[in-house]
Amino acid sequence: FITVSLDDLADIKTFVPKFLNEMNAEMPAYLLKTADESAAITMVAKDWNGNLPLTVLFTSTGETAYVRKGKIRYESVIAEIDKVLKPVVVSDRQIVDLPTNMTIYSFEKGVTDARRDIELRTYKVIRYGLTPEIPPTQIARLKQKYLVTVSETGCLVPSGYVEYVRGYNETIMSTLQKKYGNEILAELKFAQNL
Repeated sequence: FITVSLDDLADIKTFVPKFLNEMNAEMPAYLLKTADESAAITMVAKDWNGNLPLTVLFTSTGETAYVRKGKIRYESVIAEIDKVLKPVVVSDRQIVDLPTNMTIYSFEKGVTDARRDIELRTYKVIRYGLTPEIPPTQIARLKQKYLVTVSETGCLVPSGYVEYVRGYNETIMSTLQKKYGNEILAELKFAQNL
């Protein structure tokens, strides 16, 4: 989910944050500032005239699945989301997309991939499985101060992936320690001993 505001720049720092806070909105919020608002409006929905609020749900292929002009009811939107996410069912068997990438993971591959990323100056730390949430402020500070991003892979842990992550993270953290000193290790404590 994202929100897009068409408010003036002056309002984006006052009314918009207040409104999003009242709505308990935790999704990214963007400001649309364009010279041609009607072209931007048409890109969102062809039959939309710009009235707000507008809610649009898209499928994973980018097709419009649901459009609602005006206020929404939570239950209605949830029902529409469920329709979009409903799996295709053939008889009593569920069709699901399974990963077909048969990458062989190992400690050595993690080290090799980390070295490639270091050459590209792409510093990231990989996390996997059920891990505690990192505060967004900490993630933003890592990116701003050290150019480090955090990659979350979720609960699916393929064979050899634990060793791959260990090799990758150790190599990245060693390089970052040389570049920034020991203070970076305190910042990346969440990635040590995964």
